[in-house]
Amino acid sequence: MSYSRTTKNLELFASHMGKSSAQDVENYLGVKKGLVVFSDKHVSYGKYYKRKRVVNKVFKAKDHVSKTDKTVHNQTLNYYCGKLQRFLDCELKGVSTKYLQGYLNWFMSIENGKREASSVKSAVMENRVALDIFKQKEKEFQYFLKINGRNNYGKCRDRYYGKVA
Repeated sequence: MSYSRTTKNLELFASHMGKSSAQDVENYLGVKKGLVVFSDKHVSYGKYYKRKRVVNKVFKAKDHVSKTDKTVHNQTLNYYCGKLQRFLDCELKGVSTKYLQGYLNWFMSIENGKREASSVKSAVMENRVALDIFKQKEKEFQYFLKINGRNNYGKCRDRYYGKVA
């Protein structure tokens, strides 16, 4: 799991089962020039980044925050790990390891798409024609709910509380 502070993108890769080695890290991580990596003190990460001449700043994961630089922490990754676990356990009710990368891609698209959705919302609010289209779609959705009922489409935690005519 990796998270970029500059692009605010989350990346998830199912590399292998078990303990990581330097070869596993090399198979699944790409190195770009000028990259600075923050990681825990796992031996395989250190070997890989030393071999690739990448700046690797390490800290103990159990401390949660680097003792030398307080801006370096693993709270964001812990947050996304918790969200991923809830997604796999609660939303999907468990998964098959055979399709794990597909589930990870799905979760990444949901999380990374949230920022795009907010920019789409602001663009819609600025554009009068798009706002009228949105209102029409809302009326169509209300009609759909009236005809088909609210609860015919699985167990959804999000409820629609708009008025259905």
